[in-house]
Amino acid sequence: MSENKNLNNNDEDLESTQRGIFIQELLDSGKKSSDILNSRTMKLPSIHNPGANAQEPTSDQDATMKFTPAEESQDETDETDLASFFEDGIPVDPIEERARQHQAENIDDLMGTPEIDGEEDDILGEINTGAMPALKTAIYIISVLLGAVLLALGVWLAADDVFGLTGEDRVVTITVSETDTVDSVAEKLQDAGLIKFKPLFKLYCSMTNAEQKIDPGIYELNDYFDYMALVNGMIAGSSVRKTVTVTIPEGYEVSQILRLLADNGAADYDDLCDTAANYPFDYAFLADLPTGS
Repeated sequence: MSENKNLNNNDEDLESTQRGIFIQELLDSGKKSSDILNSRTMKLPSIHNPGANAQEPTSDQDATMKFTPAEESQDETDETDLASFFEDGIPVDPIEERARQHQAENIDDLMGTPEIDGEEDDILGEINTGAMPALKTAIYIISVLLGAVLLALGVWLAADDVFGLTGEDRVVTITVSETDTVDSVAEKLQDAGLIKFKPLFKLYCSMTNAEQKIDPGIYELNDYFDYMALVNGMIAGSSVRKTVTVTIPEGYEVSQILRLLADNGAADYDDLCDTAANYPFDYAFLADLPTGS
C-alpha cells in the first residue's frame, strides 16, 4: 500500500512539473496572449504516462521538442480544450466532447423556432386551392336555383294568361271588323288588357285554327276569360255577342245614321265611316256608285 501511494505521488509531481514546463515554453515562444486564448482546441502530448521514466528533460531544446504541440491533422481526432486544461489540468475526452456537442445540437433543434413562412404559403395555397372549387360549386348552385325560379315564374305567368287564373271580373267591348286578322285581333285584346302575351295567343290560334272561327262583330269579353273563351266569344251567334237596337228616324242622312250607331255602342264612328265609304258591298243598287267620301 505504501509503495502504491508513493507511485501516485510521484505521478502527480511529474504531471505538475510537465505542465509547468509546457506553460513556460508557451510563454517563451513569443506567441501573443490573444492567439493562445482564441485557440479553441489544440493537440497535446500525453502528459500522464505511468509506464514512462520520470526523468526530467536534460535540456531546454529537448523539452521544447517533446512538448511542442503537434500540427492539426484531419485524420487525428484527439482534441483537448485549452481552457479546460488551464482550469483543472485534466484533458477533455474527445468522445465525451462529441457526445456533449451532439446533445447540445439536439436540444437546439428541439428548442429552436421552426421556419413557417413556407408552411404558411403552402397552407394558404391549400386553402385557396380548396376554396376555388367550393366557390365555383356555390355559383353553379345559385345559378341553377335562379334559373329554376325564373323558369317557374315564366311558366306561371304563361299559364295564368292562357287559363285566366287571376283575371278580374271586368267586361271589355271588342270590335272585330271584316279586315281584321289574328294578329290585329291579338293586338286589340292585348291593348284592352284581356291577354298579356300576344305571341302566345297567336300560337294558340294557329294550333286551334281560330282564324277561321272568329267572325266580325262587336263582342263583350270578360277579363277572366281564358284563350278558349276569348276565341269562342268572337264567333257569330256567341252568347257574348253584343246586340244593339237602334231606331233610325225618318230623313236621317248617312252621317247621322253612323253617329246614331256609334252613340248606341254598335261600332266606332270612324270605323263606320271608313267602311261605308270604301267597303265593296255586294248589293246591286250600289254596283254603279263610286266609293269614297
